[in-house]
Amino acid sequence: MRRQSARLRGSQAAPAWVIALPALVVVVGCGAKMAGYVEGPDGRTDWMQIKCPSNMGKCRAKASELCPNGYEVGSERDGSRWVQSGPTHAKMYEGELIARCHR
Repeated sequence: MRRQSARLRGSQAAPAWVIALPALVVVVGCGAKMAGYVEGPDGRTDWMQIKCPSNMGKCRAKASELCPNGYEVGSERDGSRWVQSGPTHAKMYEGELIARCHR
């Protein structure tokens, strides 16, 4: 009879932190991005929707990059939410800035 390797004995499931770590690296490593144009508080559709995965400062920095003459803020959403990936849960930051460039 063959003996099973010590590595294969017991549970085959990976620890939760091994599963969550790649997702965390992806989220932390990403900067803000413009998601597209949306209708702003004045009903015009020339407002940019900027999403930021780590903090609102990254949204503001992206707006400054896209709007060299400054920008007007229509709205900000600054918060976190719980997400599930398999058996693990993680708190993820979600920020969004609606802004329009000054002309």
